[in-house]
Amino acid sequence: QELKRYVKRFLEGAGLSETVTYSLTSEARSEQLISPDVKNVAVSKVKLAMPMSEDHGVLRLSLLPEMLDSASYNIARKQTNIATYEIGSVFISNEEKVTKQPKENLRLSGVLTGEWVTHPWQQEKKKVDFFVMKGILDELFERLNVNVTYTATKIENMHPGRTAELSIDNRVIGFAGQLHPLLEKEYDLNETYVFDIDYDYLVNIHENEPSFSDIPRYPGITRDIALVVEHTIQSGDIQRVIHNAGGDILQSIRVFDVYQGEHLEATKKSMAFSLFYQDPEHTLTDKEVEESYERILEAVKNEFNAELRS
Repeated sequence: QELKRYVKRFLEGAGLSETVTYSLTSEARSEQLISPDVKNVAVSKVKLAMPMSEDHGVLRLSLLPEMLDSASYNIARKQTNIATYEIGSVFISNEEKVTKQPKENLRLSGVLTGEWVTHPWQQEKKKVDFFVMKGILDELFERLNVNVTYTATKIENMHPGRTAELSIDNRVIGFAGQLHPLLEKEYDLNETYVFDIDYDYLVNIHENEPSFSDIPRYPGITRDIALVVEHTIQSGDIQRVIHNAGGDILQSIRVFDVYQGEHLEATKKSMAFSLFYQDPEHTLTDKEVEESYERILEAVKNEFNAELRS
């Protein structure tokens, strides 16, 4: 409960408002925007034997359809800037014919659309985009001390070029991205971004993380590496390879520049990463860092045919 309060305070401090939607939905909506991790285990939908209406006859497998309906309702009443979140259960059955109570999985979902920044005095406006949403999630994950990887993916009813699967240690925990334009039209929405995360798993990971670590006694070293790769290669894949090759002394990896254009082939792009090295037991030597750096360079060359940008 304390963690839930913390997550709520963070999201509300970031500008999102909490919403509470029905656990019951229509059969058509129950098939929309199901996260890959839920879809892999949900064998059948859970239908009520005696529903009060067709719109509320099936237990939800995603919070997002009803949240989108709420967003559409508000936009129709001139509330055009929407940023909402919900923490609620989806209901998963692993039976073809449901004979027992379904498993409840607590999810954290969000909907963002419209303008994120509006400063009339400075004549500044910024629309919600993928990176606004990713920035909110990244800050939340960092505060919870969990390392989440984004991987480009395709999900039904999501924009094929602006959707990412979220995973922790190769376990999928949800997705984030833009709705497909056809679904946006169905809900009478403009460009809209959503996320859906396995909150139960996030809590479990957070609770098993050390709550305290000693302040480092020895200084760290930062090295930058700029790589030229095919434009289709994702930064998350490169970070994964760098992490595996860097060894225990590599503490963090951060992307700080992506470039396409003059002096590069049309099919190439440059990505620059900042690597932070530190050892809690001793002061690192240049040789230790150089050996790790060379392993990283060899690994990205083998995996992606990457070249150092001169």
